[in-house]
Amino acid sequence: MKKHWIVIVISVFLFSSCEKDEVIPSGELTGKWLFVESYHGYLNGGSFAWQPILMKDSHYLEFLLDVKYIKQENSNGAFQKCTGTFNLLQDNALEVYGDCQTVPERGKISELTSKTLIIDYQGREGVVRNKYEAVNKSFQFSD
Repeated sequence: MKKHWIVIVISVFLFSSCEKDEVIPSGELTGKWLFVESYHGYLNGGSFAWQPILMKDSHYLEFLLDVKYIKQENSNGAFQKCTGTFNLLQDNALEVYGDCQTVPERGKISELTSKTLIIDYQGREGVVRNKYEAVNKSFQFSD
């Protein structure tokens, strides 16, 4: 009988200590985010430091409650607005389906606070990390 209790106690401990994959609720991601810095790691010679993004090369992402997604880019004065949807998956993986790309864009949310969003993208030379800052809902690039 004593063996049975030991097995039960060990089983309960093992099952209760298993980590569950957390998924960020989409409501926590909603809002407008401006791309402000990039961390390249090994990419482009491996600076291994956060590099500021000039406003002329930046973009913003907007995630809406109904899992809709908007991306507006400012590429050297050429404005492009993309719309689509997004999914949050296990391990905080993010998939974005937009009308400006032919395949889903996939990344992983490694940090999310009320002021900062960091999305990691796997590249050939390692992970590229994009840092976004929360901006006012009325923020727009100037045309």
